[in-house]
Amino acid sequence: MSMIDAKTARGISDSASYGVEEILRNVDAAVKSIAKSGIAHAECTFSKENVSKDEITKAIAEIEALSYSVHLKDEQNGFYKLALSW
Repeated sequence: MSMIDAKTARGISDSASYGVEEILRNVDAAVKSIAKSGIAHAECTFSKENVSKDEITKAIAEIEALSYSVHLKDEQNGFYKLALSW
């Protein structure tokens, strides 16, 4: 396996821009991966620098529409944490 170097990772981080679709893609990938392990809950964390309150609220509504239980943990340290269960 080849891992990216720190400079490349910084460049990706600096240009990251999230939206509802990107939030949903990340949640979907996490759920698929974790569910394969036999676990029925997950937490996904998003930086407040890249995700607005409106975007996270819209994403939660879409996730809940798929019958997931979602709890938003509005963290003091600059992150939104979504706790999901199914």
